[in-house]
Amino acid sequence: MIVNGSGSVTRVRVTVRLREAGNYQCTVINDRVTDGTNGVINGVQALNSATFLSLSVSNTPTGLTATRLNTGLAHVRLSWSTVSGATGYEVYYQLFSNTSVNVGSTASTAISIISGLSQRSTYTFYVVSYGSASLPSGNASVMESF
Repeated sequence: MIVNGSGSVTRVRVTVRLREAGNYQCTVINDRVTDGTNGVINGVQALNSATFLSLSVSNTPTGLTATRLNTGLAHVRLSWSTVSGATGYEVYYQLFSNTSVNVGSTASTAISIISGLSQRSTYTFYVVSYGSASLPSGNASVMESF
């Protein structure tokens, strides 16, 4: 955005769409010319500023498995491998639609789901990891039919 006048503000939005693990840095540099005084040659003063945004994306969990807990009920236990540096995991499921239902979060590498699931249905379960100073990872998924 370029604005002619004092007090103008430029807004920068950074959108992260990929969930590939790693560390990233975004640099925004703002250069502007003002009609300064105070010993500035020909009344022109050049100003610049830089803003740095560092972020990291956690690794994707691996080895996700779904184990039925009871053949007569729609209960399942999900487990996966530890992600180095992860402080927690978010667990979701999907049934027939693109709408994900949040099961909850956990600091361990397993969770049991004993409510909210229905017989004669197939679910896709997802797990993402996150760190204290990182964005969530890509998701690991597994399907289970009841």
